[in-house]
Amino acid sequence: MPFIHKYASQVTSRGRPDKVTDVGVASRVTDRGVARAVNQNDLDRFHAEYGFKLSPQLDDAQRYQILEMLHRYKSVFACDMTEIKLSKGEPMKVELHSNHKMFKRQYRLSEPDKVEMNRQIQQMETSGVIEPSSCSYYNSPTYLVMKKNGQKRMVVDLCGVNSLIIPTLVQLPQIEELLETASCSKPWYLTTFDILSAFYQIGLHEESPDVIYRS
Repeated sequence: MPFIHKYASQVTSRGRPDKVTDVGVASRVTDRGVARAVNQNDLDRFHAEYGFKLSPQLDDAQRYQILEMLHRYKSVFACDMTEIKLSKGEPMKVELHSNHKMFKRQYRLSEPDKVEMNRQIQQMETSGVIEPSSCSYYNSPTYLVMKKNGQKRMVVDLCGVNSLIIPTLVQLPQIEELLETASCSKPWYLTTFDILSAFYQIGLHEESPDVIYRS
């Protein structure tokens, strides 16, 4: 069955932020406006659920202070694809420089990979990332790649479609310059974030052609 990408995100906040009262205890304003205390046991469970990796050099006070901050903004973290949302930025408009159609056959997959592929596709359809399409002009094959954590990630080979797209030229900052700028401000902490399925969080403009892959 062919599918099209509805959006390819930055995770948006689902609620009002928590308010930290002191180290070890925080209060959260729920959707109904009722404050609920968050103790250290709750923070430990939150840490285990989301799998944050904190430096072992932190003492308990520092550890819980960071966990409080993360808990305060936990609505911006996603544990799986069902929790990602559409970016608030401008949707991406795909423009083609040619009317040439691009249809490529699906790659051969093993039976276990077919099962995993269908599971991930079902999850994306349920999450609203993709939707069925009746377009037969484009087809991009899919395959699975092994991640460092042992899980398999579905990849769509869009090389054929990319060759037809008019590129959007954007000047990106150099990593060396960013690190030099950060070092000049003498930061106490350096933090990295891995955006979950970031490509799926970028909206596609309604006038964009269907970006198709087949399962």
